[in-house]
Amino acid sequence: REYYQNNLPMFTEPELIHLRHILVDSKDKAKIDTIYSKLKSGDDFSALAAKDSIDKPSAVNGGDLGWITRNDQYPVEVFNLKNVKDFTAPVKTDYGWHIFQLVERKDSKVKDFAEVRKTIEQRLKIDRAEKTFASKSEELGNLAFEYPKSLQAISEKLKLPIKTTEFFDRNGGAGIASAAPVLAAAF
Repeated sequence: REYYQNNLPMFTEPELIHLRHILVDSKDKAKIDTIYSKLKSGDDFSALAAKDSIDKPSAVNGGDLGWITRNDQYPVEVFNLKNVKDFTAPVKTDYGWHIFQLVERKDSKVKDFAEVRKTIEQRLKIDRAEKTFASKSEELGNLAFEYPKSLQAISEKLKLPIKTTEFFDRNGGAGIASAAPVLAAAF
């Protein structure tokens, strides 16, 4: 629970915004203003997007852009839309003039502890194992430096059995001696 409380952002689903847009060439301000006037008069956003947007892949779907988050590169005006079917005034970007419409919004949500408990347990076990491995590796290195001629003292202090292989050459051998990393370390 402490890990959960200290890492809540990790367990938070971001706010999601489903958008449509109409895009016209950056030199065509009059056209976007006309479309904006039609929208304010009640014309259907999807129909105007299909007819007038130069973004053909989204236009065939009524200007649908799918779901975005605040991490996506969209104008700030998009994130200020409050109600479904609200739309922005014309917004100029590097791509041209846009009008964006809010289709749906899903608020940010923190996942329940019960939902993420197993994930947290796995993360803590991995963290503990990595710390133990790092500590034991350092201890092994220090002991190997202190006792360079024999593995016996290291084996006793770390309570590790000494294991041996059959002799092998640069071409490898049986068991662990056939592993490339072992050969690289040995030679």
